[in-house]
Amino acid sequence: MNYRRMAATPVVGLIAALVMTGQSDRHAQHYTVYDLGPEGNPFSTGSDVNRWGVVVGSDTVSDQGASQSHAVLWYRDGLLDIKQIADARQPGLLGPNSAGGVINDSGLVLLGGETLAQDPNNENFCGYGTGLQCVAMLWNKGILTPLPNPLGGTNTGFGWLNQNGEVTGWAENTVRDPQCLSAAPNGTGP
Repeated sequence: MNYRRMAATPVVGLIAALVMTGQSDRHAQHYTVYDLGPEGNPFSTGSDVNRWGVVVGSDTVSDQGASQSHAVLWYRDGLLDIKQIADARQPGLLGPNSAGGVINDSGLVLLGGETLAQDPNNENFCGYGTGLQCVAMLWNKGILTPLPNPLGGTNTGFGWLNQNGEVTGWAENTVRDPQCLSAAPNGTGP
């Protein structure tokens, strides 16, 4: 690791910001805002975009009258619902709610979602209020793979994904803390 190079990066960034600030009066910046849709949806959000313009995030759907969150991909005018594809290809793997987190340039997607298994501690780890187990998963070319919990506990969550497919996240262990609340004061999480 080149420590000098890392230490110099903020200075270069600061100089570039000062140069751009001085030019902002003469050169107006232009942005294009896209509504990812779908039209009429009460809530959808993008969480990451790769260099090819593929956006990963979450979309609210109504399933048998219940509002659910599905991990989705958007590209140009298309929407790909990961939950629908997983249900068709791998029935019983993904529970009712999921959220897309990170996509790398090769199209590997890191997401978090509920399984169909009840959490034995009813912790609401995912925050959806269902009491189902929550796991981090990788989506690769249409196949969803739950990531194992290296600590042996019930739930896991996703953090970040790099270009090599290495992931970060968090996991429960098997030790129950007697001082831990059974539910957070706001009703979500352990």
